[in-house]
Amino acid sequence: MNAVQTLSQAIEQQGGQCFQVGGALRDELLGLSNKDNDLLVTGLAAQTLLDILPGKVGQVGLSFEVIKVTLLGETVDVALPRAGQTLEEDLWHRDFTINALARNSRGEVIDPTGGLQDLHHRILRMTSPAVFDQDPLRLLRAVRFVAKLGFDLDEATRATLIQKVHLLQNVAPERIQEEWWRLLSCSNADHVLKALRLARDTGLLVQVFPEFAPCIGFEQQNPHHHLTVDEHIFAAVHHAVQHQKSLRTRLALFFHDIAKPECFSVGADGVGHFYDHEYVGAKTTRQILTRLKCSNDTTLTVTSLVRNHMRPPLRPSRRALRKFMNDLGEAWEDALEMREADLAAHIVPEGFDPVAWAVQIREEGRTMPAVATFDERQLALSGHAIMEAFGVTGEGVGRLKKLAVQQVIEGELENDPEAILQFLRSQV
Repeated sequence: MNAVQTLSQAIEQQGGQCFQVGGALRDELLGLSNKDNDLLVTGLAAQTLLDILPGKVGQVGLSFEVIKVTLLGETVDVALPRAGQTLEEDLWHRDFTINALARNSRGEVIDPTGGLQDLHHRILRMTSPAVFDQDPLRLLRAVRFVAKLGFDLDEATRATLIQKVHLLQNVAPERIQEEWWRLLSCSNADHVLKALRLARDTGLLVQVFPEFAPCIGFEQQNPHHHLTVDEHIFAAVHHAVQHQKSLRTRLALFFHDIAKPECFSVGADGVGHFYDHEYVGAKTTRQILTRLKCSNDTTLTVTSLVRNHMRPPLRPSRRALRKFMNDLGEAWEDALEMREADLAAHIVPEGFDPVAWAVQIREEGRTMPAVATFDERQLALSGHAIMEAFGVTGEGVGRLKKLAVQQVIEGELENDPEAILQFLRSQV
């Protein structure tokens, strides 16, 4: 028996009833995989339940209402109905009908809200308008479920989401961050695109990211772009999801052109330009990620990706590619993936394939010596040797070392003491 079966047997032997609930049941009914295990128990008091549960019991929730059990290598969340409620009443208080299903140990599904029918018709429907007042994060979860499942919101749920979207301002930024990251982590590109458009059209996107507002419907007036700024961003994210790019690449793509409206100008030829939008966008991205309480590592990396999203050039020299790799460090392949996705959302020359281009650049980059973390400490010529050879001290030594390091990084100089000395003699 697995952990769920073992727990169910132990609970029912003591006179309780055990029901499988939550996302695992929903996804199983849809033929999807889900590693979560959630059980709802009726007919037993909290302390009795704690006393009879096998396995390791930990992280007990407030008032013993949620118990986390580790058994047979699995972790199962065991919950009691909300205080004083029946099983059906508890299910009615869940967020969406497709999550308000329960299955007993005999395989019978309890469905008080019509969730089975909504699963069949691929509809996401709230159990009641009050669920968003109880936890406003459910507004964002609705969009995330669209990204995961590709379902359509029924009209009443969509209207309620628009009406109550302002409630998200009361949600802790860490929770918003986690939910949005989960949305962008979903694996179906068409579903993610559908969710992004839903977030935009309901006002949720601007509620969470007010900096995005000027991008919506902004015409780029540029021969390389056939999409508005928001649709271009969405198309780039779509490509990244479709080609299984990393989450930080997807995050950076979501922010990469956020400063375009702010940096827009029109040339004498009537063509739109966006000078320095990558630098302004990096600053805006850093502000957003800081507001969402992201880790320093995520903030620094994603900001760097946004700042460098127009690199490398389409035909980089080895020197330019070497510098690109060194500037990005271990994130250079994420930056290349980002450039690929950005190009895929452009109008590109006939016959140009961004995916094939990125493969070629990646292969060339991987043949280069590892210099991404190269600095003065790794220079083959010591500061003392430079002092003796050139009669300099302090800042003079530092200047010469920096010259040599830059040449090594750019692939113009071998990291060899004699080669470095010969180069520096030509510079003094």
